[in-house]
Amino acid sequence: MRRICQPALVLAAAVALLGAHRALAVDGVIEISHDRALVGGVTPGDAPGYPVTLSVSGSYVLTSDLKPRTSGGIEITADRVTLDLNGFRVRCFSLQFPPPPERCGGANGVGISTGDYAVIRGGVVDGFPGIGIMTGEGNRLEDLRVESNGDGILMGRGSSLDRSVVAVNAGDGVRALLEADAIAVRNSQIVQNGRGIVLRGGIASGNLVLGNLQEGIETEGLGGLSVRAPLIVDNQISKNAVGIRFNTPAGWGRNALSSNLTDVIFGTAPTRLAPNLCSTAFCP
Repeated sequence: MRRICQPALVLAAAVALLGAHRALAVDGVIEISHDRALVGGVTPGDAPGYPVTLSVSGSYVLTSDLKPRTSGGIEITADRVTLDLNGFRVRCFSLQFPPPPERCGGANGVGISTGDYAVIRGGVVDGFPGIGIMTGEGNRLEDLRVESNGDGILMGRGSSLDRSVVAVNAGDGVRALLEADAIAVRNSQIVQNGRGIVLRGGIASGNLVLGNLQEGIETEGLGGLSVRAPLIVDNQISKNAVGIRFNTPAGWGRNALSSNLTDVIFGTAPTRLAPNLCSTAFCP
């Protein structure tokens, strides 16, 4: 009798373990929830609690909101990771009001930090006193809402942001990292941040840039490094303190600027690729 039952028990245990594994990975996509974050072990080296560490290339999907309190939300240490937020939030959570400045890592806290060639899409990152999202090189950010952070998004070289809302961040909405010579910000709404978009190369195209407290779009230099001049085209830029501030060579065209306190400041004269409209007249 024992010889018959013992293998059966082993088989039952194996089936149970297999079922548990499948609950965490569906069609090769690893699921992440708040409860799973507290347990840890999402990937090798992921300790219980936050941040969730993704140390293995592959695809991941959120199945609930993530609610860190004392650190960042997700730290991606591997390259070539796809993270689908699946309509959920990565939110710095606090029971106190107003929330304490040291929550979620304080000024150094990052909602989501990535390696190179990551894809992040489809959800909300909010409430981090440091940075909402900080990327490595060659990242694609799509269909996101990044709001109420210190800085919104810091983007590495060759990274792009599409069809997203970046709003009400105290510092910069979207900024190229110091070494970044080409980023793309396209078809997005950049609203009510400190500065809106800060380019050190790359392109800002098809965006609504609205109500930012300082510059809507600003170009910055790289301390003597040789980079491609940024392009600013086809944007609607309205109700900012300064519509566009050119500090470096740049190209611009087909932008519509209106109701800014100052439409354009030319620290360095840009190259006009096509006419731009400043209120009711063509820009100089």
